[in-house]
Amino acid sequence: MSGIEEFTSEFFDQSSEAWLKNKMRKGHSMAYICNTLTREGNPCKRSAVMKEALYDHTCTQHKIVTKPRLAV
Repeated sequence: MSGIEEFTSEFFDQSSEAWLKNKMRKGHSMAYICNTLTREGNPCKRSAVMKEALYDHTCTQHKIVTKPRLAV
């Protein structure tokens, strides 16, 4: 089997760490973390609301839905 040597335990540890970087544990599942900065410039620590995949990962406090305007 060629190519199997790249799947080491370090590879899986790094992959898991990268996947968890923008998520937080919420009960028995995972939730995305809000990616908005607070007024002080710190990252928000609330869980994000994901109703549609088109929107950014924002919490209910930072959710501002703006629709792009069409050029007339």
